Amino acid sequence: MKHKSFFWFVLPSAFAMLLFIFFPIISVVVQSVYVDHEQVIKTVETCDVFGCKESTTVDQDATAELRANRPLGQFAGLTTYADRNHLAIEEVGKNWTRSNSWRDFGSQMLNLPFYNAISFTLVFTFVVTPLVIILGFVVAVAVNSAVKRSAARLSFSHFCR
Repeated sequence: MKHKSFFWFVLPSAFAMLLFIFFPIISVVVQSVYVDHEQVIKTVETCDVFGCKESTTVDQDATAELRANRPLGQFAGLTTYADRNHLAIEEVGKNWTRSNSWRDFGSQMLNLPFYNAISFTLVFTFVVTPLVIILGFVVAVAVNSAVKRSAARLSFSHFCR
C-alpha cells in the first residue's frame, strides 16, 4: 500500500480516535483543575415597624454574570486532588505519625474514601477476576466434554431414515 493510500485508509479511524478518545481526555484534565464559582452573597437590611433586620441572600444576577464571564470556574490547580475525598495528603501524614504499626496505619488508611475504593478495586481485580476466569474455564471444559460424550452416543442417522 502506498503512503498516500495508507494515509487515506487510516485517516477516518485516526480522526474518530482523536474525536472520541483524545479530546475528551484533554477536556477532563482541563476541567479537573477548575472548581465551581462560589455564589455571590449580599447582605440586605430591611426595616419595618418592628425594627431593622439583616438578611443574607444569593445575588443571582452577579452569580450568573460571574459564571458567564468564566464558565470553567475558579482555577484550583491540583489542590482538588489533595482534599480528603481524593489523595488526602494531610490525613495520610497524620495517620503515619499517629500509627504504631503497619496494621494500624493500614486500618486508618482504609477510613479514607479514596484508599478504601482503591483497596476494593485491587481486591476485585486480583481475587474475583481470576476466580471468574477459572470458573468460566471449568464450565467450558465441562460443557465441551459433555457434548463430546453425547455426540458419541447420538447419531444423526436416526433422523435421516
